[in-house]
Amino acid sequence: MKVTERIKKEHEEVKELFEKFEKRPTMKLVKQIKDILDPHHYAEEETVFPKVAAETKQKAELVRNLIAEHEAIELLFNDIFEMKVSDDMFESKVYVLQEVVEHHTKEEENVFFEHAKEVYSDAELTKATQAFDQAKEEFSPSPDEG
Repeated sequence: MKVTERIKKEHEEVKELFEKFEKRPTMKLVKQIKDILDPHHYAEEETVFPKVAAETKQKAELVRNLIAEHEAIELLFNDIFEMKVSDDMFESKVYVLQEVVEHHTKEEENVFFEHAKEVYSDAELTKATQAFDQAKEEFSPSPDEG
């Protein structure tokens, strides 16, 4: 499996969790989404982003934008985890998170993946999956995320 396929598979898992949230909003589902996205973002930044960013200024700018989106997603999670499900803004904040995540995944799948295909051979994309999975295993949340 190519790393781009692995990334897309995880995007689909997150999308399914957001769909479950729409039917039954719970903090548990938000936590499950975060538990997928945190190591996923870390692995992207540690493995596939650097080689693409090193290629051209345009690709570097795209990667910086993707990393900034990772940071924005993290800030939204922080806001949400300070709330209770019963708070008036809880569902609205999660829907904003969903929109940001959906925009981000589309940008990765429609733009970044094309750049990755220019930089990596098919064999390298397949080999990068192992590094991606290893980085996810090495990920550890910051102490306040426990």
